[in-house]
This record gives sequence, C-alpha cells and structure tokens, in this order.
Amino acid sequence: MKKVNVGCGPNLFLDGWINLDREDMASYIAFLRTAKDLSAMPAWQARLAKRLQAGEDLAFRVHDLRNGLPFATSSVDRIYLGQIIEHLNPVYEAPQLLAECYRVLRPGGILRIATPDLDRLVVAYINTLGEKEHGPTQPPNQSLEDFAVEQPPLYRAAPASAKLSYILFGAMGPNSTWDHYEGHMHCFGKDAIERLLRDAGFEKIRFYAPESPRSDDPALAEVIDNGLSHSLIVEATR
Repeated sequence: MKKVNVGCGPNLFLDGWINLDREDMASYIAFLRTAKDLSAMPAWQARLAKRLQAGEDLAFRVHDLRNGLPFATSSVDRIYLGQIIEHLNPVYEAPQLLAECYRVLRPGGILRIATPDLDRLVVAYINTLGEKEHGPTQPPNQSLEDFAVEQPPLYRAAPASAKLSYILFGAMGPNSTWDHYEGHMHCFGKDAIERLLRDAGFEKIRFYAPESPRSDDPALAEVIDNGLSHSLIVEATR
C-alpha cells in the first residue's frame, strides 16, 4: 500500500509512509536520531525519536507540492494533508493540490485533511467574549482558552481577539516576516472545504469531530494529527 504524507514538516510518519515537504528535513531527522533528552519534546515527537533511534526506516523526499505530486495517475492508496492546505492560496493553489490528490489516488483511495476550522474558531471567540453580550451560541461549547495547550506560551496571556488572530493567521514564528511570510493564506469552514473537494471530483466525504478524530480506515488510524482542538478533519474517497 502506497501512503503519502504531503507537506509533512516535522510531523513525519513511519510504517511505510512517504513523507514530502519542500523543506529538507535531513537535519531535523538527524537530530531526532541522536537526541538524548526526549523529556522536553511533545509526546508524538518523542515517540518518533525513539522509533528512529531503534533503527526504523523513514522515507522522506524534498518536493514542492505546488509543482504537482510526483506519482503516476491512480498509483496511491492514502494521502494525508495535515495542517498544510491553509498555507496555500485558496483560489489557485489549494484547488490544484486537491485535483492532484484525486488524480494520483486509486479508485477507493482516501484523502485525509486536518486544517483549522473557521466555524469552530468563530464560535469559540464568541463564547470567550461572553454569551450575555453576544447572545446564545451553538455547540461546540468551547472557548479560545481550550486551544492553549497546542499554542506557544504567548497565546495564554493574549486578549481574545489576538488569540483568534494568532490561530487564524498562524504567523507567530520568528521566521514569519513581512518579506518571508510563513503564515496561513486562508481558514476553511466545513462548507468551503467540502466545495473544494467536490470540485476536485470527490463525492464520498466524511467529517470527523476533533473529540473523536480516529479514522475508521486502518491505514489512516495510525496517522498522528496535530492541532486538532481547533481543527476540522475530513476524509474524501476517490
């Protein structure tokens, strides 16, 4: 089974996955293979380091996904896009990527996407400001405070509007500057991501709640999703 983790960044998968990213992750992989103190790492990263240090194989290729996917038509079984589609131009680049995913997937192949959920974030923002001032809100009954565990320390002390903007734009890192932007290009709601998937050709689409994100598909159940507290998770079958 051919499984591809597209735009992987540091969220690298073992177990036969092919990891693609435009940034060369060689130095990061070397760091994981030699790191001595794993206690300061997030749990998912520490598990990856332990497995690499135990000698497990990791397949990684440098590839810019904006140039299409380097696979033949109908040759891939599973694709994962984890926290990547929001970094693409929503009018030109994101539709092109989803069309490429549809092209390379075999009939019955599955695409899984995790991306910040605009609907969930807006509701959480209103809840944070308070129902008395803004009226009743709809579930999920979350506030922006619930997302703090996946954000850097500065998030916790920020006012509500800044918290919302930090997640929407994803440009908190020191390398995201005026002339080298590394933040989000868009934030998708459920209706928008579904429209893009259907335009790409997908007809069978299923959404998962962050509270129960585990895929029903065995090959995708092993995927490590990050940032799920504020994300929508969707699977589309070719």
